[in-house]
Amino acid sequence: MRRETRTPRLARHQPRYTRRFVIAVGRRCRTATIKDVAQEMDLHWETVKEIDKLYMQEQLDRAGPADRRVAWLAPSARSRWS
Repeated sequence: MRRETRTPRLARHQPRYTRRFVIAVGRRCRTATIKDVAQEMDLHWETVKEIDKLYMQEQLDRAGPADRRVAWLAPSARSRWS
């Protein structure tokens, strides 16, 4: 009997991309243009763009919500941080 292993899927909207593939494309997009990544991986540039969006969304989900106390500075405190 042949046993198949399932690869974890990342995308909620695009179940055909595996997590590892999305991470590989997303990391490559950090250092190269979408056009270059598309040529390297033999994909359409719109496909690479969608995969990069999935990667970035996962990064935001991992980071969690932003702390508003840190993100906002009062006008009087801005001069000290500039």
